[in-house]
Amino acid sequence: MLDPTIFPTSVLVGFWAIVALLAVAIAFRVGVKVARRLTRQHLIASTVLEYIEEPARLLLSLIALQAVWEWEPDLIMGIRHLTVVLLIGAASWLIISGIASSKKIVAILHPVDVADNLHARGIQTQVRVLSRTLMLFVGIFGLACALMTFPS
Repeated sequence: MLDPTIFPTSVLVGFWAIVALLAVAIAFRVGVKVARRLTRQHLIASTVLEYIEEPARLLLSLIALQAVWEWEPDLIMGIRHLTVVLLIGAASWLIISGIASSKKIVAILHPVDVADNLHARGIQTQVRVLSRTLMLFVGIFGLACALMTFPS
């Protein structure tokens, strides 16, 4: 442990923030490699993993930072609030990416490059409209949640 009498509190919090981000980066890299290996044979799972990888990385990094910021609540109130807003944005991005992956999965399961593609085009159109509607709803909900974190 670092001695708080030698280092200022802000330096200690910054040090632990770097340690937390490095731990998340290493754990996430290992987790993604394992997940890719497990989903290699499963088209749907690998597609979902492909779409949510980056938002999940950001979300886990922000969760780690928020845990570090909890140690010194008075020192960095503005940074904590920014992290909360970014957490809400990252969670919204993750959900939107999951919805986008469903659109890609339906395109894979119902290809339009077959002779009689009327049914497949109908399904793809329905999923496209539903997914865009859900993405808009999630985006508006995320924005509303982020705005509610600001004081009146």
